[in-house]
Amino acid sequence: MLALSLYFASQPDGRGKGFTLVELMVGMAIIAMLALVGLPSFMQWTQNAKTRAAAESVLTGLQIARAEAVSRNAPVFFELQPASTSLLWRVGCVTVQNDSALASFCPELLASRELTEGNIGTLNYSTDTDGTKVVFDSFGRKRVVPINAGDFSQVEIDNPQLPTNKGGRPQRIILGAGGAVRMCDVELDIDGDPRKCP
Repeated sequence: MLALSLYFASQPDGRGKGFTLVELMVGMAIIAMLALVGLPSFMQWTQNAKTRAAAESVLTGLQIARAEAVSRNAPVFFELQPASTSLLWRVGCVTVQNDSALASFCPELLASRELTEGNIGTLNYSTDTDGTKVVFDSFGRKRVVPINAGDFSQVEIDNPQLPTNKGGRPQRIILGAGGAVRMCDVELDIDGDPRKCP
């Protein structure tokens, strides 16, 4: 490092240290071109990251509901909230016991997720049925919710700002009959990849 600085300090033609204006402009042009090439990929990545964050949030909510049902030995519901509310999902007890002195204490709201958490933004949620609720029994298994309400076995989440023909990667959460929950990538088409949807 010392030899390099001595070399520039002792230029025989009397030039000082530093860069010329032309060198700076060429460097800035190269940086601008790299940014223009990389910006669309970065925007696509951020939109797909929002979709994945929302899917992971729903997955977490389902796991919380299942764990609470087992630990409280009581039926617990998970419910997706409509877009008009500030919540993404909520988890609560089916049979509410608000007296904390009772052994069967189970409040109406155990957990929830705000739409503003994680900068998720506006995403589309669709279930395989018209229902938005699923109930776990005390063994952690999926139980049918009240008659005519329907229960869902999968939720698909996609981003309207990034359609699949422009690189969007919708995510699907699959809920098994035994209560097991997994997330998969709808657009992934590689055989043997565990992220691929069945």
